[in-house]
Amino acid sequence: DPYGPGRAGTPVPPPTTPRPRRPRRRRLSAWVALVLVGISLACATTVTLLHDRYGWSGDGKMLGMTSALALVALVLLIAGLTGRRGGLTTGLGLVLAVSLGASAIARDATLSAGVGDRYWTWEDPSDSYRLGFGSAELDLSQLSEAPPSADPIRTPVRLGLGELVIRLPADRAVTIAVDARAGSVFVDGVELAKSEPVSYRATFGTGTPDRIVEVRLIAGDVRIESAPR
Repeated sequence: DPYGPGRAGTPVPPPTTPRPRRPRRRRLSAWVALVLVGISLACATTVTLLHDRYGWSGDGKMLGMTSALALVALVLLIAGLTGRRGGLTTGLGLVLAVSLGASAIARDATLSAGVGDRYWTWEDPSDSYRLGFGSAELDLSQLSEAPPSADPIRTPVRLGLGELVIRLPADRAVTIAVDARAGSVFVDGVELAKSEPVSYRATFGTGTPDRIVEVRLIAGDVRIESAPR
């Protein structure tokens, strides 16, 4: 025994096969992104001019930006199918997507109406009942009697994303109409309507309602609370 009596030989680990390196994916050249910038500008300008000339529906500039984004997305899709990375072209697509989203928000009067919490009463001007993102409360508990009129007074409330609480008066009849793309309507904590979109209309109180609260929101909850007895 070359190791001496009672000594075991040192085990030799089996040979390991080196893992083959994954080939690095080639990325699109920066020249592709530069060419796409020019083509995207030409595409957006052409679509905008065609919109103005033929009177297509929608906003011309938004359609132009959408067409440019679609072009860049198509190039990125083809690059992915051929095993290439986007490189600067991916950044161009992100810039177009963010710009398109920001333009859509800026053009929506509801979404651009502020962020945070709001407290409204019946004394506030009706055109102030607007909120882009957040929580709002419309307090009608001290609602005064409306002047004699053939038609009820309509109070529009516009909310982008968030929650609206409506506190009803104790001795007045009020109609609440809710239209939302997505959300729920609760009355005294009980969910009465939930769907996409939401369409809800109900009259609270006794007698003929002399006010109609017209609520429109993109997504969120409307909570209607009766006056305490």
